[in-house]
Amino acid sequence: MSAMSNEDLKTKMRIDGIVGRSNKPGSTTTGGPALPWWVELLFVQIGLPDSWLRQYLTTRKKAMLAVEENKRSIFYILITTMGVIYLNPLIKQAQIHNSCVHHAQDYVREKVEPSSTSIKSKLSAWSNRFCNGGDI
Repeated sequence: MSAMSNEDLKTKMRIDGIVGRSNKPGSTTTGGPALPWWVELLFVQIGLPDSWLRQYLTTRKKAMLAVEENKRSIFYILITTMGVIYLNPLIKQAQIHNSCVHHAQDYVREKVEPSSTSIKSKLSAWSNRFCNGGDI
């Protein structure tokens, strides 16, 4: 076997595909930066199509740009949504209580003599007491 020069050996290895083009910036061949674990698992080990990875990365880049451009709007939408989520149980409880008072007023009007239910404030007080667990 004849001795090859170092340059000839590199050329032969490059042709055979053993050594990548490490001189170019952004090269992901041997000796480049390690791939993320999920890319290694899904696209190298399992063998999903490369077009899916390109599409995912393009969509992710566009989404990041959209978030960066609309940061203030997203913040206001998030604060509004959190406010609605926080206030929803309080509104629902008030609605249920108002419904109970309305039904209790109807019940009091039917069961109690008409002369004592003529005053609206008295009727409201009896209805609230009934809805809070009291008796009529």
